[in-house]
Amino acid sequence: MRERRELLVFVATVLVVGALVASDVASGYVPARVPATATRAAAELPRPARVRRPSEAAAVAPGPSVDRRDRGLFEPPRELLPMDPLAYPDPPLPRLPVRVPVVTPAPLVAAARDDRLPAAALGRLSLTGEDAPDVEERAGGYGFGGASPSGAGGNPSEVAAPRATGAARDDEPAAAPEDLYDWIVRASATRRHFGRILVDDPHGLADRPGEDVRFQDVSLRTGSTIGTPYVVPREDVLEFGLARTFANGYRAASRELGTGSGSVRGRMDLARELLAAADREPRALEFADEEATRALEAGRTDPAAARLLARVRALRHDPEGELSVYRRAVDEGWADDALLCDYGRFALRLGLVERAEALLAEARRLRPVSAEVRTLAGLLHLERGRPEEAVAAFRAADQVPHEPPFEEAARTELALLT
Repeated sequence: MRERRELLVFVATVLVVGALVASDVASGYVPARVPATATRAAAELPRPARVRRPSEAAAVAPGPSVDRRDRGLFEPPRELLPMDPLAYPDPPLPRLPVRVPVVTPAPLVAAARDDRLPAAALGRLSLTGEDAPDVEERAGGYGFGGASPSGAGGNPSEVAAPRATGAARDDEPAAAPEDLYDWIVRASATRRHFGRILVDDPHGLADRPGEDVRFQDVSLRTGSTIGTPYVVPREDVLEFGLARTFANGYRAASRELGTGSGSVRGRMDLARELLAAADREPRALEFADEEATRALEAGRTDPAAARLLARVRALRHDPEGELSVYRRAVDEGWADDALLCDYGRFALRLGLVERAEALLAEARRLRPVSAEVRTLAGLLHLERGRPEEAVAAFRAADQVPHEPPFEEAARTELALLT
């Protein structure tokens, strides 16, 4: 009973206080009437007269005037301008067709794969039907000298597999993991681990049985690396092999050729095979440059190796490198008419006709009846505007043999020039 009375007293007190506060707030406002703002009608402003040019005034027939300002709110009053730009016609400019160049993107090479492009077999490249007989004749096939894909400890059956099966066709994609990645089999496992062998010279790993193998695993599904590189002791390595790619095949074949003067012809043949594959492999010209440089280092006075290196650098669009080969031959006093004629053709491409004629005269003193000398003489006749003398020189050059290493290509070019 006591609690109910206290509650009623509390509610009554709150109501009284609220009524007093509302009365005080209401007493602060006084109702009043505020008159509306006085308005008046806007004065009618006269519009300015429209200005026209004499020629426009004569061309426009009299009639009801049309005010252009009624077209839009923000359009400027063009009748106030001394001349109306919209009245002029479009200028008679010529319309010329524009040719848009079409750029074909090059094949994308994933940098994560260490430039190891897929190929059908290690050390094997396929040729088109028209090029195959020529390469088979001069280089014994397109086999890079019979390079082996596996190192020491590899399975002998897998080493001989690429030799027996030969090269795959270009339209057959290489989907096997062995075509993309290196592999290794450890003693603690029965399956292959695919990835990359991270050593300084993976192709010489078979000759270093005491060296451990540093390996990086790669996911076969995404091609990305898995974890960090790790070292496998050599005694724990059961089998291993390198990826069957174009680059690995070239490096293995180059290693098997050895060093010294006896490797010059083999390296030149390998460089020519790389040139034949330059239209299908992005790095073939780079490898051909390396191989031709090694051939010239092995045979320091071989003019055929120098001509090969100069031709490779010309195909790589490296005029400084090509010129360095010719200058070395001149500085060392090489007496070779074919190399001097190549130097003259290089000068002729640069527009140095007098320099080319001086080199031709020097080559004629060495051998006046060579095919290279007569071809350069015909080119100079063409440059001077004497086509009859040029045709006679080309036909005379076809009667004598050409110097290595580009005999067939030289005959084809001579036929086209004639």
